[in-house]
Amino acid sequence: MIKEYFSSTTSTQARIVILIKMIVGFVLGILIALFHLSYIYTAGVIVVLSLEPTRKKSIKVAIMRIIDSFLALGLASLLFVWLGYNFWVLIIFIAVLATLSFLFKIESGLSVALVLVSQIYIEQDYRFALNATYILLIGIILAFLLNLYMPKHDRIIHQSIAQIDLEIDHLIQAMASTEAVDFSHVRTLLSEARGRLFYDIENHYFVQTDQRAAYLEMRNAQTAILERVETLLKQVADIPEKRIVQN
Repeated sequence: MIKEYFSSTTSTQARIVILIKMIVGFVLGILIALFHLSYIYTAGVIVVLSLEPTRKKSIKVAIMRIIDSFLALGLASLLFVWLGYNFWVLIIFIAVLATLSFLFKIESGLSVALVLVSQIYIEQDYRFALNATYILLIGIILAFLLNLYMPKHDRIIHQSIAQIDLEIDHLIQAMASTEAVDFSHVRTLLSEARGRLFYDIENHYFVQTDQRAAYLEMRNAQTAILERVETLLKQVADIPEKRIVQN
């Protein structure tokens, strides 16, 4: 998640917003949990872990973490009460939980679930499952509220499209002048623009975003065609007909 947040396609404005979210979320999580709860530090950690780069992903991950955590707390309480608070019971619990998490494809919540269950094991009291539940809900809800605000990349995407148009024009001119052509830069521009557009689609879907996605796909296809043309032109001898095609 952290790597996604600070990828090369993330704007400076977005990175600042992300950093503020992490700090505010961590502090608020601890302050809210401070009232009548134990292991308050965990609430702040869950907020940070539950922040995602897009709204859609944040909702999906939140649901998986809630399901996996409730499964973990219920299973741990049963095993510890039934078999005792022994280390070997903890190993059995982890093995069963990990298997069920991957089986039900909710493994994204496994790390948070294990941290919450540690409260029961350390205190050797199944009633701490309730404390862990409150901690979980504080972290998930705060992260969800913070994820409601997502910065747009509208201006940056517009600039990227203008750069792509200019770069393709330069490539065509270079091909016509039999100059050396390098497609790596336009490929990088296309990749970065599509990456930023993906985040906008996941967060702020509207018609203009859809149109830009279609436009970038068109430019990507055009670039592929130009690359094939350039390859074919290199294989053709320098004859008058070749110059006609280039012009």
